[in-house]
Amino acid sequence: MSDMNHNNNNVHPDFNENSGEENILVRGAAFAMLVGHQQVNGAASALESLQSNPDFGSSAMRVLHSKQGSNNQ
Repeated sequence: MSDMNHNNNNVHPDFNENSGEENILVRGAAFAMLVGHQQVNGAASALESLQSNPDFGSSAMRVLHSKQGSNNQ
C-alpha cells in the first residue's frame, strides 16, 4: 500500500510499476484502448500526457500527429 502514496504526473502509481511481462501487456492494452477511443473525453489528453513516457512516448506522438494531419485534410 505504500505505492499509493507517490504520484507521477497524475498517473496511477501501478501504471509505472515494472512488475514483469503481464504489466507491459496491460499497459499496452490500455494504450491501444486510448488510441482506439480518442474521441472519448480525456483520451486525447491522456495521449498527450504520455508523450514523455519512455515506453509509449514516441507512439503517442505519432498517433497525435497522425490525428492532426487527418484533421487538416
